[in-house]
Amino acid sequence: MRTPPDLYRALTPLRHIKRFQQHACIRPISVAEHSYFVSILADRYAQSLPDTVAVDRHRLVVGALYHDAEEAWTGDLPHPAKRLMPEIQRLWEELEGVVRRHLTEFDYTLLTNVEHALIKLADWAELILYCQEERLSGNGALDPASDTIKWLLRGELSTQFQTLGLKDWYREQVDDLYCPALLSDRPVYAG
Repeated sequence: MRTPPDLYRALTPLRHIKRFQQHACIRPISVAEHSYFVSILADRYAQSLPDTVAVDRHRLVVGALYHDAEEAWTGDLPHPAKRLMPEIQRLWEELEGVVRRHLTEFDYTLLTNVEHALIKLADWAELILYCQEERLSGNGALDPASDTIKWLLRGELSTQFQTLGLKDWYREQVDDLYCPALLSDRPVYAG
């Protein structure tokens, strides 16, 4: 098992790896910052689930914190490259899994289907919220309402939650992400 200093040293590069390599950002975000917010969002989503759905919140939060840990060594393959080339996506995901296990020793196979889906939802939610923040700061390049983002939320992720019997809950969460108040041109509350 890695000692805390060893794990710290292994994951420190995440503080310096830029989340959006292909886009200009007014306030760039690191992979470490992104992972932190994904863990917070995943935990909050878990707390809002119906009481009939069991989730191990500790395992979920740790899984969310480590969900991009491999990028400390591999960097990131931009999303369009993964989606446009399925064979590369499959190989890249295998590589990511091997590196993530080596770095963190966290076993993602222990996550339930619901926990996996919550991490993916939190990952996309963080993207949308960050894009909204950038838009309100004057950056029109990152569009939180882009057709690609909406297509992904309505497609694969929607199907996952429908399969889990959480279609209505999921729809409420996505509707909340696109709440008109958040998409307005008002400044982001920083209090």
